[in-house]
Amino acid sequence: MIGEKLNSIFRRIEEILEGRDRVRERVIMVSREIIRLSGQAISSIHQGRFDDALKNLNAAESIVRDVYRLVGDYGDLRSSGMLNNAICEYVEAKLLYAIVKDDDILSPEELSVDVVQYLQGIGDAVGEIRRSILEKVRKGDLERSYRLLEYMELIYGYMKALEYPEALIPGVKHRVDVARRLVDDTKAFIIDMERRMQLINVLEGLRL
Repeated sequence: MIGEKLNSIFRRIEEILEGRDRVRERVIMVSREIIRLSGQAISSIHQGRFDDALKNLNAAESIVRDVYRLVGDYGDLRSSGMLNNAICEYVEAKLLYAIVKDDDILSPEELSVDVVQYLQGIGDAVGEIRRSILEKVRKGDLERSYRLLEYMELIYGYMKALEYPEALIPGVKHRVDVARRLVDDTKAFIIDMERRMQLINVLEGLRL
């Protein structure tokens, strides 16, 4: 009797694990696709190809919705490392698009993501905002550069104020440390370039 009961129990366990494994393999595959699409969107944003970026973001968003439905009964897979990294990349790309293209910010609710994934994504977005600033400065657009710098400073300030343990917001403290350095370096760079441009204008005026 005990043997029959154990046999029944373990058959059911195998069915559950087989189903979980199929979902896990699917999660790995779609996570790679989310990362690919988000990375392409970020590249397109930096190149000013916003239509292409939006197409990739919409495709990534559709996959994110599908994968959330897929892992609905498997909470451990929803928070797995591979999927979490993909969602963070997606959040980063969506926020970068909103900031650079629309001069706006999106909430976790608007992105339908967990607050920790949001914090990780917005923390990573600081570095991409810096890349946009460098391009704006290269083109002489200091006004827009300062506006983007304001986003960097605000994101850093609000993230720094989150005094919670690492176990609750994993990876966020490291991103805050990185953001602080990026903000300081970017601000110094813009100020230096502004002074150089002013000096060039003065010298050109003297030649006239």
